[in-house]
Amino acid sequence: LTSQDIRSCILCHLSCFDLVRLRRVSVEVEQYAAASLQTLVTHLGARTAAEWLAEHPGAPVTHSTLSRLLALCPGATSIDLAPFGRGAVTDEMLGVVARHCSLDVLLAAGPGEITDTGVLQLCRQRGCCATLRRVVLSENFSVGDAAVEALTLAAPNLAEVEAEATGLSDVGLMALAKSRQLQLLNAGYCRGVSDFGVRQLTACSGLVALNLTACAVFDPHPLSFRRHCCFAMKTCGVITDTS
Repeated sequence: LTSQDIRSCILCHLSCFDLVRLRRVSVEVEQYAAASLQTLVTHLGARTAAEWLAEHPGAPVTHSTLSRLLALCPGATSIDLAPFGRGAVTDEMLGVVARHCSLDVLLAAGPGEITDTGVLQLCRQRGCCATLRRVVLSENFSVGDAAVEALTLAAPNLAEVEAEATGLSDVGLMALAKSRQLQLLNAGYCRGVSDFGVRQLTACSGLVALNLTACAVFDPHPLSFRRHCCFAMKTCGVITDTS
């Protein structure tokens, strides 16, 4: 096979097992195969790619299967765990991601079993979150302020945080206010978010989108937000003409 042959057929006709075998042919072929495995993880989703690696078709895909996949894709930068399904995403899976990935994007929306402990694993792993720009943790009800605080320290380029229906409160917003790169924050249905926390976000001059749906917010328009920030505030509380 020539390099062009590999490029033309590697994603169209080869299974994950074929890609693994091809990595042993030569250094050049290994580079194409490894890149294609990363493409599977990024564009098809971790669950779909992991199913291809499962020893038995239809067998449950667990964190150990995910570990086998990511071991073949060192340095994967974009991971979507949501397709694993309701309740399937756990702290153990985040531990696997922490060991194998250098993340730009982490999509781990629930309902899942992720807790602050799992997010802390990511943040403590050297290099895992150094380039992280987007994280989605919505509907993981056991994720709270400790996780958000750790992310703000470990990910200096953090720009998008989606934490809808989590344990995020004003304490977490105070931590996020230190993220000067923050552009989007979804804190909808976080009942611990109030006017006090929202006011802290005035320090985030680049913030352009803020979801406060169903939060305990009564005056969500601090002066410095008025000109450049788009709000979603359905059922926020008593919003007046003044705001």
